[in-house]
Amino acid sequence: MKALHIHHDANSSPGLIGELVSDRGIDSVQHQVCLQPGSPAGNPEFPNPAEFDLIFLYGSRWSVYEEAVAHWVTPELEFLRQADAAGVAVLGMCFGGQLLSAAHGGGVAPGHTPEIGWLSIESIAESGHTVDIDPGPWMQWHFDCFQIPDGAQALAYSDAGPQAFILRKNLAVQFHPEVNRLVLEEWLEDDLDQLADLGVDPEPLLTEADRQRDASRERAARLLDDFLPSRSAKNENVFYSHVSHPGWSGGTRTGGQMPEEATTSGEEDVLRAPLVLEYPFKRTTGPVIGAFLTALREGRFIGIEDDQGKVLCPPVEYDPASGASLTKLVPVGSEGEVLFWSWNQSVRDGQPLDHPFAWAMVKLDGADTPMMHAVDAPHDAMVTGLRVRAKFAEERIGSMDDLLCFEPVS
Repeated sequence: MKALHIHHDANSSPGLIGELVSDRGIDSVQHQVCLQPGSPAGNPEFPNPAEFDLIFLYGSRWSVYEEAVAHWVTPELEFLRQADAAGVAVLGMCFGGQLLSAAHGGGVAPGHTPEIGWLSIESIAESGHTVDIDPGPWMQWHFDCFQIPDGAQALAYSDAGPQAFILRKNLAVQFHPEVNRLVLEEWLEDDLDQLADLGVDPEPLLTEADRQRDASRERAARLLDDFLPSRSAKNENVFYSHVSHPGWSGGTRTGGQMPEEATTSGEEDVLRAPLVLEYPFKRTTGPVIGAFLTALREGRFIGIEDDQGKVLCPPVEYDPASGASLTKLVPVGSEGEVLFWSWNQSVRDGQPLDHPFAWAMVKLDGADTPMMHAVDAPHDAMVTGLRVRAKFAEERIGSMDDLLCFEPVS
């Protein structure tokens, strides 16, 4: 059995869903749409859906209806219609669920209120549901809501709008069953600005992720197991997991009835194969990122002016709103202000500092957007509005490692 995981943002990972799929002996292929954090530019090419038994659609900071992502959303909607015609099971989460709605005659629009946090939902108490939606709490992070397409069965809702529907072999959920602490930390590396705009403190979200660790995994497992049995095999074939039998395709999937001599006693060997996730490509830094790294080597910062005259730092190659190419580089200061921060008590390998520090969104003087980096300051010194300055490495080579951290301005 083979699953395709489609990630729309550069900071997306399969999290709990990926772990649970692997635990069930299902091979996985990861497909990345957008490669650059904060950029809507994405790959409009998608694999043949008929080559897979399951497809998982993950979230995005973009909206389905935004013009900046139409160059890859439009072909992805057609890809999902082809998957539906081929009888491939699809689970769409948040943005992924919104794609399923748009692909099958529903719609997506801004919700009357954002939903961000670990929130409970209400399942629709009707008999005959093929998938039962746990009330949660589930991690939510969305500004838009999907509509229930004609012919679909609504499964859950919240005050913001529909939370789940099922249509043939397509299951859409507005929440994020894949989220654990690591997934949330990856989102905060690029999307902390959305929380800052709403005045949402990220620390309680991480704390609750720790508290919900076991329960959220159990909820995600029930959702996946409830979804798989009736939808995992294409064209009404039957899937028998963890069963090996001579003459079966790959030893894991067959059509028709289970052979009389086949068993599921656990005595048979389980077929397993290693999963290697690679991104075998190289690219030059280009005129924008290359200029930014050169500035870091020289102990300074530059930003780039977008179509509205705002200065973005770090600079991006394309306008986040229009997708247009940006070229006007401008200098910004090496001091700035902390807009938002989250304390990192448990330091891991590869992080900027070897002792507790704060992750912070720092808006440099002369820039209109913040950048995320470490602030080396005591916990009791960290406050919103703290003035900080960049600390550069003594020997610089033109990489992000040239910026060690930020420190309070004394």
